[in-house]
Amino acid sequence: MFILKLFKRIFSPPKEPLTLEQHVKNRLAKGDTNEQIQKDLLDDLDKGGPIFGDFKKGGKMKKIVLILGILVLAGCATLPGSITENVTGFDKTKEIVMKEAWVGNVANIALGLYWTSKMDRDKVILVAMVQGAYIFADKDSLQFNIDDNIFTFNSIDTMTNIETREGVYNSVAYIPSENCSTKRYEMTKDFIKKLLDGKDVWVKVNLSQDYVESKFSVDVPMGARNGFRKFYNKVWEIKN
Repeated sequence: MFILKLFKRIFSPPKEPLTLEQHVKNRLAKGDTNEQIQKDLLDDLDKGGPIFGDFKKGGKMKKIVLILGILVLAGCATLPGSITENVTGFDKTKEIVMKEAWVGNVANIALGLYWTSKMDRDKVILVAMVQGAYIFADKDSLQFNIDDNIFTFNSIDTMTNIETREGVYNSVAYIPSENCSTKRYEMTKDFIKKLLDGKDVWVKVNLSQDYVESKFSVDVPMGARNGFRKFYNKVWEIKN
């Protein structure tokens, strides 16, 4: 029996690590309470446990990750960087969306991706979001620096979209509503690949009177780079 167990362990394929959403759903299915799961998430983040690995960020990012766990528990949020697929009932258009995710470990710029079967196969829409109510610059509002090569993009939108996102008010959490400013940009498959392959990649959003920037080439839980990688594999590396 021991030999059989050892053989199975050696030759069985390694299990894929659970995502935060899967972890929470499994815990809820076992009957664990929201409060206990939230406590364990925070403990895991502090200790660099199996859910968050060696990710040990304090301050704002630590609070953001905990809030995300709370939102998932409350069933009122889609995790940043997650990929969703949909087929419309109206004309059977296929849609693949990457939820906006923060760039690097600073919560000031979030990026998302969007593709539909009505678009060219190698094109994609990138959504750039800045926290707060800001007006994007009229020209050259989005820039990427990939290994000291700068790429500049103009938005396909004339106006900046500013919306207020609802907060969460319940016995579990109090998270106030906030303003978010977004613009959309047309990108290509090849450029998304450049972003993923770059060693030192930064993103900059030029505003009407200021700018914000963050490092893209950082792998963090629920971060933009991880989300881009999953989106790329879903849309372009798997033939439909």
